[in-house]
Amino acid sequence: MEVLILGLLRAGTYALIAVGFSLVFGSLRVLNLMHGTFVMVGAYAAHLFIVALAGKADASGAVAAGGVALAAAATALVGWSFFKALQLTGRTSPRDVLAISVAGNLLVAQVVQFVYGTEGVNVNPVLAGGTMVAGVVVPRNDLLTAPVALLSLAALWYWLQHTRSGWALRAVADDAEGAALVGIAPGQKLAGAVGVAAFLAGLAGAMTAPSQALSPDMWIHPLLVSFAVVVFGGSGKTWGALASASLLALAETATAWYWSEAAAQYVALLVIIVGLLVFPTGLLGARRHDVR
Repeated sequence: MEVLILGLLRAGTYALIAVGFSLVFGSLRVLNLMHGTFVMVGAYAAHLFIVALAGKADASGAVAAGGVALAAAATALVGWSFFKALQLTGRTSPRDVLAISVAGNLLVAQVVQFVYGTEGVNVNPVLAGGTMVAGVVVPRNDLLTAPVALLSLAALWYWLQHTRSGWALRAVADDAEGAALVGIAPGQKLAGAVGVAAFLAGLAGAMTAPSQALSPDMWIHPLLVSFAVVVFGGSGKTWGALASASLLALAETATAWYWSEAAAQYVALLVIIVGLLVFPTGLLGARRHDVR
């Protein structure tokens, strides 16, 4: 029971991180390796905004919540600007995106290290303290992650299924040239998709920031998680990515519980390697990329 509870808490975070990565992969057909950095940007932006809003006083729950919301919005702007810059310079091919995003990760990590140093940065939680759940003491702030993730993913699903802009993105994902012929601007929709993905990643980083000490290399594991979920078969499908993220989170939690947290960090990497070598169409049998 303890493993299940801790795994579900971790699953909410992984879902927020991975669904955005999956959305971009399903619509652009490229792996945006800056996605892990978006998580890191959201975490550090939460610290920045909470400190700015609190001023000299201690940060209250409302102030922390406001900082989280602003951090997610700021990360969305960063993601949108990143892809618009690629579009304006004509660097949107898979090879260019991969190369630039790798360099971007290293650049942002160096900037963060220069500003904050290598020592961990602590962030005030929205809800302080802990509570007992089925015999496990869980930080109250962590209990917010799962409902926030479900609400965010439900909103994403509704947007894709029941709004004109969501339908337009799905049309671009299916056939960009055909979508352009009927008056849809593919570049605008794709940049918007990256912005939405960055918002979800930034929200995940901001929500989980109080549970960890922030560091310039914290972008690596979220990126591995995102990649593993896509390999597992969640490319472009909101609920498929949610299921894949949940299974990965449970696998990592079980590894950490029965072995060590250090060993759990290798689960995502193992899924990626085995998936690419043994199940090239996806561990869940995914054979096409789309946005659903």
